[in-house]
Amino acid sequence: MRKHFIRIVPGDHVIVEVSPYDLNRGRIIFRER
Repeated sequence: MRKHFIRIVPGDHVIVEVSPYDLNRGRIIFRER
């Protein structure tokens, strides 16, 4: 279930929050334009 979908464009600066239990899945918590 995705509450907020952020479109990623190559070149964007993003901060990814990775779950300690599942390193293959990350959550993007911040995006700079």
